Amino acid sequence: MMKQKFELGQEVWAFKQQGKDLVKSCGIVQTAELDASGFVFYKIAILTNTKEGIGVGSIMANHASIATTEAEIDEKIAVYHEFQEQQKKLFAERIGVAEFEPDYINETLMARIQQTQGV
Repeated sequence: MMKQKFELGQEVWAFKQQGKDLVKSCGIVQTAELDASGFVFYKIAILTNTKEGIGVGSIMANHASIATTEAEIDEKIAVYHEFQEQQKKLFAERIGVAEFEPDYINETLMARIQQTQGV
């Protein structure tokens, strides 16, 4: 079983999926908990941009997406990105590809809105 690797109050780097991008942030371990499947998850408090200015947000992450240095998190991001690309490739080979891009609907509707507003 995986043991808690990061301590409360420890400064760490973490990343999360935000849309199509993997975004990294430096933050502080706020909580650590063991989920029902046996994985340790951490809540990392981070600074984030909000409508009101800079505020405190959080990232929920496990060992795979947390590191103690920026160089280490960059390596983990590269590994995770490669994993995602391999998963897409395997999915396409075994199941097929989408008949249109997932963003097609949003892009088409946004274009229509812009046309009706004369933008």
